[in-house]
Amino acid sequence: MKKKGFTLIELMITVSIFAIMTALLVAKYGTFNNGVILTNLAYDIALSIRSAQSYGLNTRGDSNTNTFTGTYTVSFVKNEKSFSLVGSDLNKVTNIKRGSYISRLCVGTDQSSCQSSPIDALSIAFNRPEPNARINGNNAYGEIEVKSIDGATRKIVVRSTGQIFVSN
Repeated sequence: MKKKGFTLIELMITVSIFAIMTALLVAKYGTFNNGVILTNLAYDIALSIRSAQSYGLNTRGDSNTNTFTGTYTVSFVKNEKSFSLVGSDLNKVTNIKRGSYISRLCVGTDQSSCQSSPIDALSIAFNRPEPNARINGNNAYGEIEVKSIDGATRKIVVRSTGQIFVSN
């Protein structure tokens, strides 16, 4: 008479395979989650720079002297876990969480000149009536690189024309 069912060895092998697959999935989820958090941080920084640009363009001028007094600046410091957005009526510090930090800053005339000139502090200012960015004075190109605890990086690029984008 044959008995139907699983042997103890078959059951142990099946459970072992399931446990290994679950462990791999959990390990990959942590890496995936850190990547998403870092990408969100990069877009938050880009959005703060865009907000400074918008605030700078929307400031009111003095109708008697025909001048504008609203300058909005986003400032970054290398190896810091925060950045600030400052203007005539605004002072906002954003803390970077979950172990990420600003790992590299550079300015230059373009991407190739930026690679050879890392700096310790970067400011991006917008002053009406000019929609263009002033990157550490009069530079045409700036990069902010953020790094997560697992070593992944994202780069925020700002051009003097006001273009802002995020890349890997």
